[in-house]
Amino acid sequence: QLSELTKPYKKSFLVHFREKLIPVETSKIAWFYTAHDLVFAMTREGQQYLLEFTMEQLIHQLDPVQFFRANRQYILHRHMIGEIQFYFNGRLSVKVKPEPPSAILISKARAPEFRAWMSR
Repeated sequence: QLSELTKPYKKSFLVHFREKLIPVETSKIAWFYTAHDLVFAMTREGQQYLLEFTMEQLIHQLDPVQFFRANRQYILHRHMIGEIQFYFNGRLSVKVKPEPPSAILISKARAPEFRAWMSR
């Protein structure tokens, strides 16, 4: 459908920061992650912001050319991926900047999709 092709993806997020709301451009976000039922955006500069979305809501608002849902915990920006290492049982370990609080693993089942996305 034409509406799918012209779907506007989120260009920025309005986030709470101290006692203010500030806009953060989507292009400045390195990765999104979830911890303790909260969703955070981490900028390229290492600034972390709490978002008011679930990971499921978020992935539908992001440009799939730029962002990939690595697993339940992480959504990655393609330009922040430094290297990809082979991991046990056909999984992949993804290194990103800034460094995340835990390893980012891509399952054996999702690895081919991730490799195709990275090769675009």
